[in-house]
Amino acid sequence: MSSVANLDTEKKKRLFLELSKDRDFIYSLPKHKMEKVIQSVRKVKERKYKRRNLPKYVVPAYKSMNLEEVNRFFSAFHPCEWRYKVLFMTQAFLGLRIGEVVKITIKDIDFQNKQIKIKTEKQGPFEVQDSMFLHDRLQALLLDYIQEYEREIAEHDGFLFYTSNARCRFKHVSADRARNVFRKICNRAGLTETYGEREPYSDLKNWKPGKLYKYTTHSLRYAFAQYLRRKNVPEEIRQHLMRHRDRSSLQIYDAPGKQEVDSELRRVFSLNQ
Repeated sequence: MSSVANLDTEKKKRLFLELSKDRDFIYSLPKHKMEKVIQSVRKVKERKYKRRNLPKYVVPAYKSMNLEEVNRFFSAFHPCEWRYKVLFMTQAFLGLRIGEVVKITIKDIDFQNKQIKIKTEKQGPFEVQDSMFLHDRLQALLLDYIQEYEREIAEHDGFLFYTSNARCRFKHVSADRARNVFRKICNRAGLTETYGEREPYSDLKNWKPGKLYKYTTHSLRYAFAQYLRRKNVPEEIRQHLMRHRDRSSLQIYDAPGKQEVDSELRRVFSLNQ
């Protein structure tokens, strides 16, 4: 380890990249050594990129989009951006996380039985496959999309939302790329509200300042959850649709939005009463 510590920064980066690419070497490690490597990397990451634990926003559902904002967002796409529009509409119709929607393949869709398999994140160390109902509006949208891009989807191992970037190690659009497109569309739609500045890392040398935007790709998932609540969908069904193991996680999405809070205060303190 001392020899590694004496290497300059560029050499360290190259060494790490080589080790991360050498899957055979990683695979050859015994379990206890692999666990030690993972633990060491985790500790360095936590120490180097430690953030201050400041609250990001007060109202948990503040980052949700209302119906008018959702319509503004989807109306801001140009015709040449239809692939990404379908990606985000799929996310909004099913309440998916961005990392889940980009991994959907054509094999995951059963049009005959109206089912779509989702590789659910945040269910432990491995992805869990869940099956969700494919309602008519989404089914019609995906049928049109697959018909338009059938050849390209086949060339990219069946990934619906394939990447055109030959340098990408995955054949599907990355979650980061989708987030960048989301931000561009939000800017075009005028959905640019912020609620603070990015907190600095403990390693200030590599930290870059930036704004914290109210709307992120997760806002579409929030909007889906809020829509289910307003439609009085039972809690146990909402838990299943949101794919949460713990029902208490629904409280994050069930919190009233800012508009609801403001409306209630306006009603309580109305001068007409």
